[in-house]
Amino acid sequence: MRILPWTAGEGKPGVQVIVVGNTHAARTVFAGGSEATTRQPTADLCAGDVAALDLRPDLDTVVVSVVPPADRILAAACPRAGFLTAEEAPLPIRYETPESLGADRVANALAALALYGAPVVIADCGTATTLTLVDASGALAGGAIAPGLGTCIAAVRTHTPHLPEFPVAWPESPLGRTTVESLQVGLLRGHAALIRELAAGMAPGARLVLTGGWSPLLAERVGAVRHGNLTAWGGKVYWESCIRRNEREIDDTDTYGG
Repeated sequence: MRILPWTAGEGKPGVQVIVVGNTHAARTVFAGGSEATTRQPTADLCAGDVAALDLRPDLDTVVVSVVPPADRILAAACPRAGFLTAEEAPLPIRYETPESLGADRVANALAALALYGAPVVIADCGTATTLTLVDASGALAGGAIAPGLGTCIAAVRTHTPHLPEFPVAWPESPLGRTTVESLQVGLLRGHAALIRELAAGMAPGARLVLTGGWSPLLAERVGAVRHGNLTAWGGKVYWESCIRRNEREIDDTDTYGG
């Protein structure tokens, strides 16, 4: 390991946080009290196209990624980027296999703890729906992973071709009186029930925070607070922690290089 300075004294006006999920990559700039985000398909990034992210060399860079091929592309584009991992997270990790813990879940935990306190359960509603508990002591204690709502909808449409097409719209009643309504109840209300049940079982009474692409549809229905950019905020919290430490460690063994 080698130590490099990563401090506000370098004159950097802020940080850009690059969040790479299974479907989309997004770069959020936190500078001058403002927040701005650009997005592109993850497949394009993995193919080597970083132009759409509009990376800024004048900013420090934090990468929160669950897609290893994208890590190599970003390491080449941003040689001094910090890659958030469970091992480097500035909070206790009680996951039995921290090396397998997604960086997005770590970032969500950091942001939720900073913004809402503990205990808190974060549901990230994307390609997968992940639930992560930060317990009353402020430690990332564990959670759950389920297929995301969109993944479930795609599976029904692909594997049950004789069922009718249906709009992705919240059903008024939990009792479906047509096949279309029944599909909406099972998929949408069912997914909300899954989140509520898992969160309540993990930490009864804890605050529930939703983020991710499906969170606008689900947050109100599960009685949760919604934060539209929580993962990027977690990268920002990590950066601020590194600034306070006045140094960062990066792996000098070409972990992300080819």
